[in-house]
Amino acid sequence: MPHCLTFSHPPRRNSRNGLGGFTLVELLVVIAVIAILAALIFPVTGIVRRKGQQTTSMHNLRQWGGAALAASLNDNNNFMPWPGQPVARSDSAAWYNRLPVYLGTQPFSAMKTGQFPKAGEKSVWINPAVPISVNADYSPTSSVMR
Repeated sequence: MPHCLTFSHPPRRNSRNGLGGFTLVELLVVIAVIAILAALIFPVTGIVRRKGQQTTSMHNLRQWGGAALAASLNDNNNFMPWPGQPVARSDSAAWYNRLPVYLGTQPFSAMKTGQFPKAGEKSVWINPAVPISVNADYSPTSSVMR
């Protein structure tokens, strides 16, 4: 006669209601691990952003100094452009009117008031590493330079 094994108690379940969900402790552990990983990643993204801004700044300076100034010196018998400040927009010998032509950008004198590059824009005129609050109120037509 074959012997049949039978158990008197029902099979075990993972939780009280039989759905097999996670316990509160397991959820808290997962949230803590995610928080620790986020705390490690966020400072790294800030460093990467600053490095990208520094690279863009160096590229802009190379364009002004290396490409535009070298081409201007070559075309003007090694005479440097006038150093002026961008208050006198019509000075054609000033660096801000002579050099942008070599970069394929409008000279400062050709820009209308609404066309001036603004802080946060991608332009060779703007240094992305400088905080926006520093140059947000810049107006080249004002008589007072701050």
